[in-house]
Amino acid sequence: MDVKRLNVKTILVIRQQVLHYGLLLGLLLCSAAMLWPGISGPFLFDDESNIPKSFIQAFTFDELAAATWANTSGSLKRPVAALSFALSQYSSGPEPDGFKLHNILIHLCIGIVLFFTARRIFSALHFNHKQQQWAALLSAAFWLLHPLHISTVLYPVQRMAQLSTLFSLLAMYSYLRARQQPQQQGFWLFCVLPTSLLLALFSKENGALIPVFLLLLEALLFRFNKNNASKILQLSWYLFIATPLLLGAIYALSHPGLINYNNRSFTLVERCYTQLWVVAYYLKMIILPNINDMGIFHDDLKIIGSWSLALPAALIHIALAGSAIISLRKLPLISLGIAWFYCSHLIESTVLPLEMMFEHRNYLAVAGIAFIFAGCIVKLSHKKIFIVIAALFISHLALSSYERSSLWGNELSLYQANAANHPRSARSHVAYANQLLLRNEISLASRLLTRAAELNPTDAGPLLHLIKVSCFGPMSFSKDFYPHLLKHYSQHPLSAYGQQSLHQTSKLFVDGQCQSLDLNNFIQLLDTISGYADRRTAEILLIKARLASRSDMNTALSYYNKSYALAPDPRTLSEQAAMLIKAQRLDAAIAVVEKLLAIKNSLNPTRLREFNALFNWYNKQLETTAGDRP
Repeated sequence: MDVKRLNVKTILVIRQQVLHYGLLLGLLLCSAAMLWPGISGPFLFDDESNIPKSFIQAFTFDELAAATWANTSGSLKRPVAALSFALSQYSSGPEPDGFKLHNILIHLCIGIVLFFTARRIFSALHFNHKQQQWAALLSAAFWLLHPLHISTVLYPVQRMAQLSTLFSLLAMYSYLRARQQPQQQGFWLFCVLPTSLLLALFSKENGALIPVFLLLLEALLFRFNKNNASKILQLSWYLFIATPLLLGAIYALSHPGLINYNNRSFTLVERCYTQLWVVAYYLKMIILPNINDMGIFHDDLKIIGSWSLALPAALIHIALAGSAIISLRKLPLISLGIAWFYCSHLIESTVLPLEMMFEHRNYLAVAGIAFIFAGCIVKLSHKKIFIVIAALFISHLALSSYERSSLWGNELSLYQANAANHPRSARSHVAYANQLLLRNEISLASRLLTRAAELNPTDAGPLLHLIKVSCFGPMSFSKDFYPHLLKHYSQHPLSAYGQQSLHQTSKLFVDGQCQSLDLNNFIQLLDTISGYADRRTAEILLIKARLASRSDMNTALSYYNKSYALAPDPRTLSEQAAMLIKAQRLDAAIAVVEKLLAIKNSLNPTRLREFNALFNWYNKQLETTAGDRP
């Protein structure tokens, strides 16, 4: 009789597992279907300044090593993410669809790891086996289908955030597995956990938060109870929680330069005040998602400069923190979810001088809210109304994701919608204008650029962009146009956007495509920009070299030499050599290439590829010279 009962129980358990894993598979397929329309979308924003650095031409160790360390974003260069870009490009080509497909696959992998991590969390919270399964499924559904993640998954460069999240969750799962099952504790604690920690850290610096999350899990779920903690586990507290936190604190305190706001248009105090509203707004987008609130750019955000304006948002956070403290003993799930959300924002939403707001910063944070949602629904599931609410909410998430993904699959629709939903966003106007320029709609694009300059008076980049646009068709500037720019740049630094516009305009001029350029006013503007900030002088000299090359090669060469002396960039030498070759000054070009060859060994293979054509030309010149000798 007992054997029969045991067999029945085993069959029921197997059926439940088949059901739950089947539902998880269905959930993954649903998530993929919601994201699929966006796969045809473009590269965005800083994709093109990051991803191509890791392109490879052959699957060799040297090429892969160069690609791995080619990225320059972040203090650790994010080599894991950079290597993944190389693998995507090699396997699927340089087009964005391959990168987006791989991002979708990573998103699904994170959903799987989140499911198993959530199951461990709900087990520690004393949910019964059936409740654990359903709560984990609901958590995964909330996270996988949330429309806020569209701007992470379909934005190829945000794979950095994805991989950091994947390995962070894997590290947390490893710790929970070791904490709850003493078998193979050493493997999970001293093999999987540290490996995951390093992979997360070298994907993006947010991986440094893993010790904080481990502290959170241990403190809220297990209370550092030594009665059921082995010596190995207690050792891991020192190795993976206490020591990293201490070293992190020492590093932060010994590097005050991390909080340097010289290149920002806001102060540390303004950032802190504004982040109170930003983080509150993140919560609103997670709990009450409306895709019209979301977007690629959030530069329409108002900078908060006074405590009185920041106070309402501060009260929201105080109330949530109070709720977490009050819930510590009786409702630890609430405490965990709230603390998880805030811990996720410790690096990117506090004092570091980063951009004010980006949606991808919530990629891991959403999981904290998902745990609260799932746990509450499961505990209240005896009341059918809550099951209906959960079903409706998850359906809303899925449909919103599909709608947003469809927008992201069409370049023009994406930027058009973003500009419409964020009418005070200068970046949205510029991005939309760029799309219109590709379609030769110069008039509307010019109006959008003018409006962008009005929306952000601290950056005249859109006006410099207008000068570039004038190269493609007749455009009349008001008599105040250049005087306004001169006044602006005597008081403000040149932004990266403005610098890019100046470079592009000068290159068009060299190619004979910008005959309408008012050269005298343009050069006066360059001098004003250089006079305000010495750090831009090398760039300005390079631009002036291009302009001079059309009429006075000796002056152009002088500018090239001065630019290289101030900032020894091999690309300056490459451009100088190309200019000399074009002017048929071959001996001078050979001398410049030899200067480049002298530093060849210090360049990585990725950078060297840029100069291969020049080196080939040089070798042919040597062969020709040798052949001419008697």
